[in-house]
Amino acid sequence: MNWTEEFLNDVPGKFLKQIHAAVNEGYLKSEFQVESQGLGLPEKKNLLPWQRRAQIEHRIKSAALKFSGPVEVTTENSGFWNHVVITCGRFRITQSAVPRENSPLNPAEYKCKYANQQTQLLLNFGEDFADESQVENHFYAVVLHHAPFGQSEPDFVSIRFPSADLSTYHPESIDLAAMFNIESSETATPVENIPDTATPKLKKKKRTSGEA
Repeated sequence: MNWTEEFLNDVPGKFLKQIHAAVNEGYLKSEFQVESQGLGLPEKKNLLPWQRRAQIEHRIKSAALKFSGPVEVTTENSGFWNHVVITCGRFRITQSAVPRENSPLNPAEYKCKYANQQTQLLLNFGEDFADESQVENHFYAVVLHHAPFGQSEPDFVSIRFPSADLSTYHPESIDLAAMFNIESSETATPVENIPDTATPKLKKKKRTSGEA
């Protein structure tokens, strides 16, 4: 079974586009918020990850609440902070920043709960999919993203399916950045380049035979 196709069948493409926009806007806004506070470099580095998380969570939640489709959103408490979880079809979705696309997830309690053995192991990670009648809970998908300090847009935004112990991912993934950047470039309206007629063009001086 192709899990990319199954995920895209359950989660509307328009909503995935809004998730991609929410992550990008979150990075841009958080960079501005931290810079505007006039903090020193160490304080900025400490604050920025928290700002990014808050901005992205807020925007994903807002997009889900406004979306007129089969998307449910809840805010749950993990004992340390709140997190937004999206439920759509057979999938439950959260977001997480990671150093690299293949970096394991931080084993937070709520992530372990969503990637429970009973459901997530049915992915079988490269093997044939188990009988769908065995599925009693939702499968877990994560929106992964990252950018170094001082960068206002993420290096990647992708959907991955973690293993039940969060140590690895199913081989299949969805690159939201590539998907929607390509779409934007293909559908963008061409900008007509109109020369400024008010600025006279300078004529090139002709060389004489004695000039180098």
